[in-house]
Amino acid sequence: GLELDGVVVSVAYSPWQSEAHADLSIDTRPEHRRRGLATRVAATLVRRLADEGRTAVWGTPDDNHASLALSERLGFAPVGMLWVSEPTGTGAELDLG
Repeated sequence: GLELDGVVVSVAYSPWQSEAHADLSIDTRPEHRRRGLATRVAATLVRRLADEGRTAVWGTPDDNHASLALSERLGFAPVGMLWVSEPTGTGAELDLG
């Protein structure tokens, strides 16, 4: 992460990794946005993951324009469609047995 005056203001991390891929997450404190900090921390993580032999994966909703712009600055490009399940409640209605 990136610290200013002893406070972490922007951080990039990978909450999920496989042998080949790593999902990226970037958080920047609102008062420090639009200063290039997210670009710096994300680029550092992407390089580290590449050094480890992993491909960074970026996921964001279509309406998150800041995230989309950052992903483009870092060289990410859409390659397909991601399918996710919608929460249906507690899961009790699923019969997995």
